[in-house]
Amino acid sequence: MTYKKIPFFKMTALGNDFIFLDKKYFFDVRNHVKLMCDRKYGIGCDQLLVYVEDITTKTVHLDIINNDGSVAEVCGNGFRCAGDYFCSKNGWDSMEIIASGKTYHVEYKEGVSYVNMGKPLLKTITIVDVDLKHYGNCTYVNVGNPHVVLLGEHIERADVLELGKIIENHKMFPKKTNVNFARVINRKNVEIETWERGIGYSESCGSGATATAAALFNLGLIDRVAKIGGLNVSIVESDIIISGKTLFIFDGIYTI
Repeated sequence: MTYKKIPFFKMTALGNDFIFLDKKYFFDVRNHVKLMCDRKYGIGCDQLLVYVEDITTKTVHLDIINNDGSVAEVCGNGFRCAGDYFCSKNGWDSMEIIASGKTYHVEYKEGVSYVNMGKPLLKTITIVDVDLKHYGNCTYVNVGNPHVVLLGEHIERADVLELGKIIENHKMFPKKTNVNFARVINRKNVEIETWERGIGYSESCGSGATATAAALFNLGLIDRVAKIGGLNVSIVESDIIISGKTLFIFDGIYTI
């Protein structure tokens, strides 16, 4: 029997975890993605990030694959992990990440990546045929991927699990959507719980924090600099920049 040995490394950002895989090996694992991402029978992760590193241009191309095998356009925490790893490894103080044809600029300072997520697009929406319970101020935000932001005076985990799945798959969103539940503690601190499209409940979500910051700033509820669910978020003109610590967990060989 012939075995293929596939190198990888794994990182986490506030519990949102990723397997990084060089794209030259993806052909070998394309039928094994769900198994690799499985936490009982594989390595385990929220998302598989398939990369192409270009040292000459200080650029990393990323393909983002959810643990259910579906494809995502954007991954803020994954971008932060990539920034920390590749900048540290190569001695860069900045780099570009290209995902779904869009370029994201990363500044690397004192071991922390500052990822410019760009300018979000917002609109107030009404989700028909769904009881949103005590949550209101429903905002649709596109930060490269789709998000719904709901505001509540408190957040119940049961609501996140129930409403998150319902809204993700609602007919209003033909490509499905991420769902963020937010509670404003004060103008500089926001609690957030996220249901991620193609993943389910997530410990953290960088694009979700970005979308939540955009929605709450638009409502006049937070300052330009705030902490959203553990992430540092800065609104500079119309762009949103996220930063925070990440952790390299381990590298290894995945055997097929």
